Amino acid sequence: KFVVNTQNVLSYYFPYNFLDFASIVKELEKSVMSEFDFTNEANYLREVRYNMMKSPFSQLVKVPQPLRILCTKNMLVMELLDGKQLSRSINDQLVDALDGDRALARELLRPKKRAQEENKEDDSGMYAMYRNFQKILSLNRNYKNKTSETSQQSSVGNRGILNEMKTIFSLILISKQSRKKLDLLIDVHGYQIFHDGVFNADPHPGNILDLTDGRIGLLDYGQAKRLQPCECIALAKVLMALRDGNEDSVADAMRELGFRSKLDRSDILAQTAAFYFDSDEVFEKLGYNNNKAFMEHLQKVDPMIVVPDAAVMVARTSILFRGIGSLLRQRVKISDRWYPYAKAAIQEEVKLKLCT
Repeated sequence: KFVVNTQNVLSYYFPYNFLDFASIVKELEKSVMSEFDFTNEANYLREVRYNMMKSPFSQLVKVPQPLRILCTKNMLVMELLDGKQLSRSINDQLVDALDGDRALARELLRPKKRAQEENKEDDSGMYAMYRNFQKILSLNRNYKNKTSETSQQSSVGNRGILNEMKTIFSLILISKQSRKKLDLLIDVHGYQIFHDGVFNADPHPGNILDLTDGRIGLLDYGQAKRLQPCECIALAKVLMALRDGNEDSVADAMRELGFRSKLDRSDILAQTAAFYFDSDEVFEKLGYNNNKAFMEHLQKVDPMIVVPDAAVMVARTSILFRGIGSLLRQRVKISDRWYPYAKAAIQEEVKLKLCT
């Protein structure tokens, strides 16, 4: 029933045979249904926690320990982590920097889509937050920094300018710290995918904590995904090819991973790979304002008929992190962050083959 209903919804909203619905929806169904078995989630928590404790990120992230003796199929009990949801933590920092102005903080974190509709320039990084802040100030705040007729008014105006500068520097610092945390999260998941083969396929901001000890807390492994070694290697080859930028190599790697399209066009396979596993730049460069219009274009030109299970949840992870990046005004290119882990996976495979 879940599969049928979801396929009907997708077919209604995407009349151009958006993708291989059955493969995608069945993979999502398996992932969602696993969330109703907390014993399964406890096992994943325990495994990922162990993997992270012996990883290069052991001092940077923390996965809570499940209390196995108290866990059942209907109840999950785990270690309490001291911190806030990452999204709430960033919002609180912005509110503090803006002297308690929550409305302005929300405006700064407005969706990237709205920003693109209003301004076609690059909206990524610290400069965008600075520029957007200045724009909003001119519309929403009455800073007394105009030429004054009296010394008293001039003094107030100078204080206004100093306060504005202080706020701007605070915003730049928040942006820089947020980018560092986002890069860490992307790196951690790249390591989990290509080194461990087990990762959380639902890393939305609500499942990420900003801990009081400075580390990042990783929660909710109800939608964890396990990859087979051959799937990790096939995905790694796609990431390597994306990083190198050769269209034919990307298309060949996608075919090896299991993607199949009606006309088997290399350019469409390469563009699909870039959207799934890399960045939003692929549809922006082609003049599309959103991924829905872009995917409809791809399906009109060369419909995708097979999407491998291994790709679905990895692509979801990639797209979720890019969504967080958009919220923070940070342009994210997944292949740059995951390249070292993909390369290491392929090198390890070569090493094992030489030893056998």
